[in-house]
Amino acid sequence: MRNAISLIGAVLILTACAGGAASGPPSDSGGLVTVPPNEPLVIAVASTRYSTGLAEIGQDQFRGAELAILDHGAIRGFDLEILWEDAPCSADGGEVAARFLVTDNPNVVAVIGHTCSNSCVSGANIYDEQHFTMISPSCSATSLTQQGLHVDSFLRTIYDDTLEGAAAADYAYRELGVRDVAVMHYDSENTASLV
Repeated sequence: MRNAISLIGAVLILTACAGGAASGPPSDSGGLVTVPPNEPLVIAVASTRYSTGLAEIGQDQFRGAELAILDHGAIRGFDLEILWEDAPCSADGGEVAARFLVTDNPNVVAVIGHTCSNSCVSGANIYDEQHFTMISPSCSATSLTQQGLHVDSFLRTIYDDTLEGAAAADYAYRELGVRDVAVMHYDSENTASLV
């Protein structure tokens, strides 16, 4: 929950700073969101809502964002609103959620999510093409921030899987005395990174 609150705080800071002291529109309109007066700024939370065993994580991400918005209040006279979009833990699910958010929601200023790395990988490219900021509290696949593969729109508040794999191996070797292991993965971005 704390990660989600920190995350929405970062999004709100980015949003608040976007207006700055500039006099007039920026020269590069990429990523510019124009919200009419009296309409809210929308923070989208794209997290898994229905996957067994993962829906609780998605709900925590949503509730953290909800609490942060309630705590923060309006930005430059614009009320904040939250939109919760289901982003299933699959490449297809991530793509569908991202396409919906970038095409059908003109007041969305940033996206929190996705919950799972497979979904993040497919969504990140779509958000990047549309100049959306995406901050994930739980997508830890190495490929998401690996040099040469990273897209500018993707940020995260969780560690990289490479660190988790190294820490697990160190613990098994030093603390448990394990000298032989079998390493398996189930064809997902997260587990492939750990292997």
